[in-house]
Amino acid sequence: MGTMANRVKSVNENRVESLSKGQLFGAIFGVVAGVIIFLLPLGLDKKANAVLALSAWLLIWLIFRPIDSGYTGLIFILFLTLLKFPPASIFTWFTISPGWFQISAFVIASTMVRSGLAKRFAYTLMYKLGANTVPRFLFISVVVVFLMILLVPSPTALIAITFPLAIFVAEAWNLPKRSEQKKGVPPLALVAFFLLILCGQAGTWVKTGFSLNLLTMALSRVDIEWLDWFVLAAPLVWAFGFLAVFLVLKVFKPSKNVTAPKEILKTKFDELGPLTNKEKGVLAVMLVVLILWITESSHGVSTGWVALGAMCVFALPKFGIFKNFDEAISSINWSVMFFITALSAMSTVLNSSGASVVIKNALNVIQPDTVTGYYVLSSLLGTFATSIFGINMMQGVFIPVFVEWSQVLGMSASHGLLAVWLPSVLGGSLIPVLLPSVLFAWTFKYKGERLFTFGDGFKITLVAYAAFYVVAIVSQMTYWNLF
Repeated sequence: MGTMANRVKSVNENRVESLSKGQLFGAIFGVVAGVIIFLLPLGLDKKANAVLALSAWLLIWLIFRPIDSGYTGLIFILFLTLLKFPPASIFTWFTISPGWFQISAFVIASTMVRSGLAKRFAYTLMYKLGANTVPRFLFISVVVVFLMILLVPSPTALIAITFPLAIFVAEAWNLPKRSEQKKGVPPLALVAFFLLILCGQAGTWVKTGFSLNLLTMALSRVDIEWLDWFVLAAPLVWAFGFLAVFLVLKVFKPSKNVTAPKEILKTKFDELGPLTNKEKGVLAVMLVVLILWITESSHGVSTGWVALGAMCVFALPKFGIFKNFDEAISSINWSVMFFITALSAMSTVLNSSGASVVIKNALNVIQPDTVTGYYVLSSLLGTFATSIFGINMMQGVFIPVFVEWSQVLGMSASHGLLAVWLPSVLGGSLIPVLLPSVLFAWTFKYKGERLFTFGDGFKITLVAYAAFYVVAIVSQMTYWNLF
């Protein structure tokens, strides 16, 4: 009898969930929108029209998720193959340094976690700086995340390290489940989504901190050296991080009763013990990697290939992190990688087919005629275009147009690119399904429930936008003039 009950339970657990009304609507809407766009007289050939139609379908399905985003990406890739696009344009992500940088980042992140170095780095800072309340946690998380990005070269990978820390703190605070709070944004949702935004922004403050930084430069034909990117971007992002904390606390006012006893933080800190040989080895390799990233202009080896080299070293069984190479490869989230591949292919084929001309012509209608107008317009469009069309569409289609505008106005290419790129990363958090890092963050749960919902994310992100625009638009017009 017990065996039969277990079988029934197993069948119920493995049963495919039916589509919600929203997912069903999105599935139908995506197909209908694609058909309508394909039939519109846009003055393009049928292949370009098909690319526009498929792109609309892809974005709508990624937003509503009637099926897993990885599967949606693979279907899109299949359609491009049937349209006879060359493999090099479809699988661009796997042929360039940024693609392998992202792939390697998953293994590097797993290495940091498995070795215990990430936990040591995070817990030491949290304990030493006394992050036992929500305000302190938010302030200190700015420091922790922005320092850890140097050792963990990917926002997605950084999320894999910091979100378990947030869950531990929630347990220490003995927070209720999300569903038990009827009004307002739950403290854990506030902490979790703020961490998510910080991870994305941290990935923009150094050239190598976000593989999409490198792809953005390649597609925009703008080359910025590691140190120049750091000097131009880092002060703005750090300022944004701290200002966002003030606004978040002011707007959401988390309860002062939510605290984590210092004794628990001390216990976790004491459990770390002295630095192990394994941790020393990982730290040594990452310091070498960091030096190679900083000196890229001298030796000419792209940052992605340096990250791939680190992945190969960490994957060696003798290094003591993974039992074999298969175990190292299993730490890569291939669903996310195919999701990114599809978005990358979308921007590539939009350009190669000529379909992007429609978007470019629409944008040129609102081209600004002053530098101030450029900073304001590029920040707004960078944010909300990313939210609607996705970060890869922003890179491959929108940003090159914006950079052309900046050059017409006499701005340097680096200033024109960063003015769009910095808010674009934040914009990917507004609709939490178009940025891979947000998609990945949704997999984390506390007491069987998601750390945050779409509604939580939307509210918190809008507050963060206010902080970013105060910093970005004002600072861009003053700080960057020093260079």
